[in-house]
Amino acid sequence: MVTEDDFFNELAKETDEIYLQSPVFKKNEKMNWWYSICNGPILKNRPVVFGLNWGVAKNHLHSPQRNQPSETDNNKWPFRNQLDHYLSNHFKLDSDKINYSNLCFFRTPKANYLSYQDWRMAIPLFKKYVDFVQPPYAIMLGSPKHLNEEEYSDRERISHISKGRTKRAFIHTGVLFGKYKFVSVPHPQARVVRESRDFLWEETKKYINNKIIIEV
Repeated sequence: MVTEDDFFNELAKETDEIYLQSPVFKKNEKMNWWYSICNGPILKNRPVVFGLNWGVAKNHLHSPQRNQPSETDNNKWPFRNQLDHYLSNHFKLDSDKINYSNLCFFRTPKANYLSYQDWRMAIPLFKKYVDFVQPPYAIMLGSPKHLNEEEYSDRERISHISKGRTKRAFIHTGVLFGKYKFVSVPHPQARVVRESRDFLWEETKKYINNKIIIEV
């Protein structure tokens, strides 16, 4: 039986090999951005919450993540309190009871440093992570625009607009990697009013609790 440590070590080795071949590494080799896999221990059969990709701390030289974390690194969660608010209110969870990762393991100052090829190389690594966890559902913080139709299917969109506002906020629902209940919600740092966030997280809860996914 493959343990969490065994799996992490295998995935870290594969991530290293692919990262060194990636366009973002070749263009920025001297920057020491590197990659990370997860922010906390792997918790099998627990939800996965993920963003786009890991950032780069200002004036900080990163190193590759070589070992599975033994505990959640709260210093890497600038928006943890807001996330915990919605996880607690809608799912009776806090961020210590979930798996947190990113769709792309490669670190960059901003996501637009990543090319189409970087995403295509990185997403299969994230899929391996999710398939090992086997989560009951996955919630993405941000837009799912980098997921293709094979990776994200049964797509639907729910919107909300607050009184006096002209811009709508959205969640996207569907199925991730052919088998996992999936919702993307606005990132905690996105400019979305509280009324819209509350509505969209309530819709997220309804979808996850009511939608039946049939594996094929």
